[in-house]
Amino acid sequence: MLRAYDAMFILDGSSDEEAIEKQLKSIAADVERVEGRFEQHRVVGRRNFARVLNRRSDGVYINARLMVDPAQVDELRRRLGLNADVFRMQILRADEKNPVAVNPPEAPVAAATEERD
Repeated sequence: MLRAYDAMFILDGSSDEEAIEKQLKSIAADVERVEGRFEQHRVVGRRNFARVLNRRSDGVYINARLMVDPAQVDELRRRLGLNADVFRMQILRADEKNPVAVNPPEAPVAAATEERD
């Protein structure tokens, strides 16, 4: 039985758009090797790190929704850990009550600032 998982990946910050798509295909191939599905993804953007990590100062953040057998999650983490394209990752079981975690609605910034005044 496949379960939904939300994943966050940090890819190398020096990658261009074409390289990011190639890296996403590599990640999707790893997911398919453990008989899972790479459902959807959202490129959050390039962010600077708080400090330099492994001679890198920034990375491209990606949120993804995966469908994976719970027994295969550890194997998927192992495979992605060996993937040179993935700098950091986190895989969490998706909240069934929030099916749009990958594409959250835009927060109303103006309303949040008005409440503080």
